[in-house]
Amino acid sequence: MKKMLLILVLLISTVGCASIVSRDKYPVTISSIPTGQEFVVYNSSNKSTYSGQTPTKINLKAGNGYFKGETYYLKFKGYSNTFEVIESNIDPWFYGNLLYLPFGFLPSIVGGCVIDPLTGNMWELPDRVHVELKK
Repeated sequence: MKKMLLILVLLISTVGCASIVSRDKYPVTISSIPTGQEFVVYNSSNKSTYSGQTPTKINLKAGNGYFKGETYYLKFKGYSNTFEVIESNIDPWFYGNLLYLPFGFLPSIVGGCVIDPLTGNMWELPDRVHVELKK
């Protein structure tokens, strides 16, 4: 019984809450009015990560390094002043690391300060971005 409890405590101390139930990439549906518009997605380093036509669904990485969420910019061809920002937010599951406190301070620290931030699972992206374009 003690051995089983020790294994459980060790297992809990090696995972982060958001890493268990969340992910590092999110499917994001991009739509526009009018439909069929060409667009390019740039990350926070101004690097093009995707180009396509609306409507479409793309997978975007939510994290951008240790404790850094990613921000994307949608630029539409033919609409020079129109761009949309897609910004990551802290995933509510990240706060689940506090649930590990009854098992000791270490599991919460390992999950909340090491595993979730390193994997990027502490961040989430919206599932849909809709833009109304005007010339």
